[in-house]
Amino acid sequence: DNLYYQIIKGSSVQDLSSIFVLSGKAAAIMQGAADEPLKNIVFQTNDAKILQFAQFEIKNIISSITGVIAFKDRVLLYYKECYIEIWYNAAAITTVVVNNIELQDINEINPVLL
Repeated sequence: DNLYYQIIKGSSVQDLSSIFVLSGKAAAIMQGAADEPLKNIVFQTNDAKILQFAQFEIKNIISSITGVIAFKDRVLLYYKECYIEIWYNAAAITTVVVNNIELQDINEINPVLL
């Protein structure tokens, strides 16, 4: 919740529903894929401001982030308990809503993230 809130606050984007969505294995499981332990939580965005905020500013705001590794098209945020990935792709994101959570459609999730 804090990450989501800080992204809204820091990127000046008020509605993240179609531009910052849960992806990867967690999103696939919520859409009926086999349940298995998660090593990471993945989000997908098509907003460059969100990626840049996560790459360069979020660590200074959320003290529980222990490390950041920034790549051209994604960022890894390390927490003591897990790590979060935010992937960027300029294309529109096809989403579905499950339990009031906006997810990337399972058919469009990059297989690398599964």
